[in-house]
Amino acid sequence: VDSDARWKYFSAKNRPDDAASQERIQGWTRVEFDDSRFQVGAPGFGYGDEDDRTQLPPETTVVLLRREFIWPDDLDPAALVLEVDYDDGFAAYLNGTRVAAVNAPPNEPRLDSLATESREAGVAQRFDLSAHAGLLRVGKNVLAIAGLNVNSGSSDLSVHPVPVSYT
Repeated sequence: VDSDARWKYFSAKNRPDDAASQERIQGWTRVEFDDSRFQVGAPGFGYGDEDDRTQLPPETTVVLLRREFIWPDDLDPAALVLEVDYDDGFAAYLNGTRVAAVNAPPNEPRLDSLATESREAGVAQRFDLSAHAGLLRVGKNVLAIAGLNVNSGSSDLSVHPVPVSYT
């Protein structure tokens, strides 16, 4: 997956439990989810620190990202890596299964979820996903990431994924 590839995204600005919106994003981490209502943006999602290519509204607490990709049958998925730079937390899913998370609630994030702790962006972290290689299927796959802010009054939010790669 190209590091400049466009992602589909849906952002939530300080939403209480909005049942209609929550229903609309039900299953957003799965391959078969209809993301036609999501917007499209360049990687680097956030606000407040002028290093994000896709600007979100101030006070955004959750941004849901989706990137579909094709896995060819001639690649060995033995060494999968995900890199994410984030402020304040995130949870990542490969084909609907949680594969990495930091400062995220234990369940699938909702539109009213918040990061459990604060973290400043600036250095991407690498996550070895090789234990999850069995989740990949030949053909269409999806990497879904929920970027989480610690609260709506935070001065910034950032989530910059470098998509799944292999070595």
